[in-house]
Amino acid sequence: MTSATTERTGFRQPVRLSAGAIGVAFEWDGDRWRHRVTHENLLVAESVEGAGPDGDPRWPASPALQEVSVAEAAGGRALVAVGAAGRSHFSASFTADTTQPDTVFVDVACRIREAAGWLGTTYRLACGGVVRVAAEAGTSPGTVRWSYRVGPQGVVRAATPAAG
Repeated sequence: MTSATTERTGFRQPVRLSAGAIGVAFEWDGDRWRHRVTHENLLVAESVEGAGPDGDPRWPASPALQEVSVAEAAGGRALVAVGAAGRSHFSASFTADTTQPDTVFVDVACRIREAAGWLGTTYRLACGGVVRVAAEAGTSPGTVRWSYRVGPQGVVRAATPAAG
């Protein structure tokens, strides 16, 4: 696994994943990675960072991701990301979807230590509007997960894979 962070200079190279015509590009923004989704190199959506819809900074609009690494998965290249906000810790994987062409599958988990306010991922669409993928219900303390696909069909909730 290689990290997108250059520790000596603090400079962070953008990190990209392609799945056919769909691309996901992570860019460093202040204290976390923001990501943009493109279709045939045209912007489709970008992650919304900062406080979530309820305004509570402990529960950000999208997972607060501070590290992104490139890994090789069974289906090819994957991006693995981790980070924290408040007392909660996030992890996420972005892979080319093996069931749908031109689609990225995203699986997110959040380890919570207190009852969550908003928990999920928020995208601002290039055509206007916002899409939110809310986390599945969970108990505190515990791990809450949510999964979705990004492709020609837009941002669509997916069944969260069973824990293995």
